[in-house]
Amino acid sequence: AASAVMLWSPLQPRSYESDIRVLAAEGVQSLDARALADGNLISIQEGILELELGEKTRIVLEGPSRFAIEEIDAVRLFEGRCYAEMDQGSSGLRILTPAGEALDLGTRFGVEIVTEQETAIHVFEGEDEFANAAGKSLLREGQGALLTERGERSSLPLDAERFVRHLAPSDS
Repeated sequence: AASAVMLWSPLQPRSYESDIRVLAAEGVQSLDARALADGNLISIQEGILELELGEKTRIVLEGPSRFAIEEIDAVRLFEGRCYAEMDQGSSGLRILTPAGEALDLGTRFGVEIVTEQETAIHVFEGEDEFANAAGKSLLREGQGALLTERGERSSLPLDAERFVRHLAPSDS
C-alpha cells in the first residue's frame, strides 16, 4: 500500500498552502488562496498583494499582474511588477519571465515585465543572475538593466520608487 501511495502522489497537484501566506492585500478584488497554493494562474487587475513564500521569502505583486507560484522558490511572472526579498543569508528564489529567469543570489530586487521579450530588473541589495537561452548576466547591488530573450542588456537607472516593497498588514 505504501508503494501505491508513493506512485500516486507525484500525479497529484502540488499544494503549498501551508507555505504560502497572504501578509497583506490592498485594492485586490478577489483572491482564491487555494488556486494560489496549487500553482494556478492568478490575475490581479489592480491593487497590491504581499505574500510570504516559506519562511525566508517575501514578494509584493502589483496589479495589473498575472503570475503563478510554480514552486515555493519559483514564481512565474507573465505580466506586471514584483518586488522580492529573502532573509539575509538566503538565496535561490527564481522569478521566471517570458524573457528569462531572474535568480536571487542573496538580494532584494524588483522585476518588471516590460514586453513579452523584455524584462527589467533592479537590484537594491546583493546580486541577481538573469539567465535565458542566450546566456547569463550578473547584476549587482545598485544596478538596473533591461534584458531581452535574445541576450541583449541595456543599463537602466536604479528606480527604487518604482516598486512597492511593503504593505501594512490587512485587517482580514
